Amino acid sequence: MIEVRDVRAGYVTGVDILQGLTATFPEEQISSIIGPNGAGKSTLLKTIFGFVLPHTGSITYDGTDITEIEPSKMIETVGFSYIPQERSIFPDLTVRENLEIGAWTIRKDSERVESAIENAYEEFPALAEKQSKRAGTMSGGQQRMLEIARSLVTDPGVVLVDEPSAGLAPDLAQNVYQSLSQLPENGITVLLVDQNVEAAANYGDELFILEQGTVSENARTDDMENEVDDIVSEWISQEGYA
Repeated sequence: MIEVRDVRAGYVTGVDILQGLTATFPEEQISSIIGPNGAGKSTLLKTIFGFVLPHTGSITYDGTDITEIEPSKMIETVGFSYIPQERSIFPDLTVRENLEIGAWTIRKDSERVESAIENAYEEFPALAEKQSKRAGTMSGGQQRMLEIARSLVTDPGVVLVDEPSAGLAPDLAQNVYQSLSQLPENGITVLLVDQNVEAAANYGDELFILEQGTVSENARTDDMENEVDDIVSEWISQEGYA
């Protein structure tokens, strides 16, 4: 599991977005992280992955301190993958070439790379059909699936996903969520930041509500079903959620 303890972090010295945040994210489940704009959701993922170094506090994974591990080493040495909110595919490269880039850290093991790519095609048949096509010619939903598939080629234990449905039509977004929901069945822990509160509650096992850089509430999603609507209504009334 991932434990975040009393973490303070931000992008400018003296201005912390995360205000002593403490949370424990269970393994092999989807932890959905929601909150109003500016609550620190994306900052939390970036801090866990090492893009933002905390000023205080610690982050551990299965008991090992990973607080100061560089992002470039998170995939290979820790087994974390990160899917940012912004599209991160290489549009002028083919689908297969994008997957090969995802396998860069295991590139010396050609058999493992080939097996990982074939597994990606089995998991995402649409990618197999378009493997020789430029990634930029695919729909937004297919591009998001390519990002997910690329994040899995190194067989990570944890996948961090920021706003998986951003900019997608509802039917395409649903396909992405369904793909993510299957990851825990393969032993993968998912931390999911989302503005789509309904999807976060429907597909998540555990719900974490962030407000002003801390976790204000945390429970099983089934137990918080009736509370979520009231919380979101309060955010909207304060014009802090969009």
